Amino acid sequence: MAIITDGGGGGSTLGACATSPFDQQTTIDNILSRMEELERIVSQMLGYDVTAGQLSDISQQVGWVYGITYMGTPGWIQTAAGTLIPPPGWTFSSSGLLTDSDGNLYQGVLMDSDGVLQYGYTASGGISGVYGGVGKVDIYYGADEITYSSSPGTIRKFTNLIVTDDNGLVTTAADGKVTFTSTGYYLVQTTIEVDYPVAAGTNKKFLHGLGEGSGWYAELFQEEEVTGQSGIYNFIDCCIFRNDGTPNFFYVQVADTGDASGTRTCSIRQMAIVKLAGI
Repeated sequence: MAIITDGGGGGSTLGACATSPFDQQTTIDNILSRMEELERIVSQMLGYDVTAGQLSDISQQVGWVYGITYMGTPGWIQTAAGTLIPPPGWTFSSSGLLTDSDGNLYQGVLMDSDGVLQYGYTASGGISGVYGGVGKVDIYYGADEITYSSSPGTIRKFTNLIVTDDNGLVTTAADGKVTFTSTGYYLVQTTIEVDYPVAAGTNKKFLHGLGEGSGWYAELFQEEEVTGQSGIYNFIDCCIFRNDGTPNFFYVQVADTGDASGTRTCSIRQMAIVKLAGI
């Protein structure tokens, strides 16, 4: 651009003239060159056959995408960040996403690293999985009594347990076998009443607790001394049963170290089973 110095009138003024034709032509040539480059890039893009493993791989390049069909349902929107937005009216419960291999429909689940259901809320409000039933209780009493006098050291098991509160933690058989329906840690409490005769002797031990029918489970039974004369005693047995699947059952059993005379009468006043935690 030309700079003109005006020195007339006894003074000087510095001013700028209009842009010269050469400068204008340079600017126009620059604009045209950039437009030509843009046309070239657009032509290349229009001719490209873009292939991607999934839309999210190029989502930042293409921006928001509308009208996507996902899981057989049209109308999904994918954002530039790759997030999918479902169409109006879409729900998890109707999608089939929350139906586990056990056939139950879940609103929310917790799986372990192997994909085993640990905890799941079903669509009907129930709880399933390893942690299902935690905090619930089953309560039973014994309909049959155990009566014996000979061979007091023989282990005897209660039969015919009657449920009063059933939350499905266990099942029972006619022979008294109690089987857990899922793995976990359980609190098992039994209240056993025994009418101990004087003929059986005093300062003897009465055994009660859990076993497998002919033997005791280690640490899951107690020995109580019968120190008085004949009378009715109530013994409470409380233990933690870890059911990892082997074993997954127990019997409530009694025996004693008394003399082989006098009739003992035993009954289960109550048996409560509470699931404390899953495994």
